[in-house]
Amino acid sequence: MIVVRAKFEPDLTGQYGAAGLCGRGLVIFTIPIAQVMFPKVVQMMGSGFSAGRVVRASLLATVGMAGVVCGVVTVTGWIGMNLMDGSWEPRIFSEAIGSMHSDQKARISGICRLAPWFVWCMTPLCLANVLINQLIAMREYRHFGLLVSIAAVYAVYLAICTPSTLVGVIQTIGFFSFMLLLCSGLAIRLRRGGAAEGMKINGIPED
Repeated sequence: MIVVRAKFEPDLTGQYGAAGLCGRGLVIFTIPIAQVMFPKVVQMMGSGFSAGRVVRASLLATVGMAGVVCGVVTVTGWIGMNLMDGSWEPRIFSEAIGSMHSDQKARISGICRLAPWFVWCMTPLCLANVLINQLIAMREYRHFGLLVSIAAVYAVYLAICTPSTLVGVIQTIGFFSFMLLLCSGLAIRLRRGGAAEGMKINGIPED
């Protein structure tokens, strides 16, 4: 938001902020899943049982919730854009839409166009949050430098190479969120691979 305010016009900044509520709301909406998962993973790790089932269930729940939110926001955004540009004029909304000024319609249309981009591009961040919580629960900190560096590179890149459009800014968020998800998933994969190898050496059956 700081970069957008510095680089774009106030009207576009308002559209970005309003649409961003959907993306930030999605992240806040899915955070409790990781918070509930965390103590269960810690308990299972302490008792010697595999926490993989809890993590898989958390990921599936996050994917399901994010999918529903993304679908609702996408459909709502499409309807809003069609209403504002006159492509669809149902009688129930005709009077309200007709009383709007053209700049109001443009502002609402802009928000409806950006909101789906926001929720889809921030979905990888929701999934990465689940995996990072698992890494913390397993006390696996070896790869946290890489995860922090992704956030640092994102901030520097966005400040120096700011895209010329708001959609480009949101796509940048999506790209680095996906990289965070990819690296956190790889960290868990490497950790499990090392743990599985240790179990084989010690003759302990895998769960």
